[in-house]
Order: sequence, then C-alpha cells, then structure tokens
Amino acid sequence: MEKYRYKESGLDNVWLTGGFKIEQDEEYGELLYIEDVEGLHRAIAEELLMKKSPLTGAEFRFLRKYCELSQADVANIIQSNEQSVAKWEKAREKAVGNRPAEALFRAFAARIVGGDKMLIGFVDMLNQIRARLGGAMDIEVGHQNGSAWHAEMKFAA
Repeated sequence: MEKYRYKESGLDNVWLTGGFKIEQDEEYGELLYIEDVEGLHRAIAEELLMKKSPLTGAEFRFLRKYCELSQADVANIIQSNEQSVAKWEKAREKAVGNRPAEALFRAFAARIVGGDKMLIGFVDMLNQIRARLGGAMDIEVGHQNGSAWHAEMKFAA
C-alpha cells in the first residue's frame, strides 16, 4: 500500500495510507488530491487530543488552527499571554512547557472537535494519567431538562 507523508498538515509524523491520489501535471508538477480533507484533519485532531504524552509545539499549533483560534484567543482561554503561545508553537519538536495550560487548552479543543462525548473521553484519559501519578479525579455529569449534558472534573474526595 502506498503511503504519503502529509507534511502539509504542519506535522512531521503524519502518514496517509489511503484516501489520496498523486498525479503529475506538466505545468504544476506533483498534484495531491485528498478525499475529505475536513475528515482527515478531524481524525488527526482527535488522535492528538487523546495522546497521553505532552503535545509538541507543532501539535499544539495544529489543534489551534483546526479550532480556528488565534494565538491571542488561546492565550485568553488559558489565561496566559500571546508570546507564550507563540514560543510553545515555535519550539516545534519540544513539549509545551506549561502542562496545566496545555491540559486546559486540550479540554477546550476537545469540546470543539468532538463535543461532549470527546470531552468526557479526554477527562477519562486525564483521570487515568492522574491515577497513575497517585491522585484521582471524579467526573460529575449532569443533565437539565432541555439542555445538553454537562461534565465537570473535580478532585476525588
């Protein structure tokens, strides 16, 4: 099966194993056709959100752009500054240096990418990691008539 290294994503470690076609054009050279680019980017975003290790700067940038957020938007969400976000993204291969800010951004992005179901899955993953580190967290999930489910992560008693 033919593989294609999808560098256009801004990530060095994404390989396509189907859903693409490469053609040679006399005028423009190599042309890449991808089926359902939005679906491809969603799949990459979902995988990054559930990744158990810290996001690299390039991965953080991919998620930010997928969520259609500026660096200033992200800085506001995580209560940081735009320069910090830019610094994390510039260090493409290094892990984001602020783990709490990264976790908060991932939770925000999970809600955009996959809705409540993905957010709850992300919180479950955080709980597994925290449990391995010696602490536990609970998820309180509530529902009110006429509204969607609401999940809130709290430290276990």
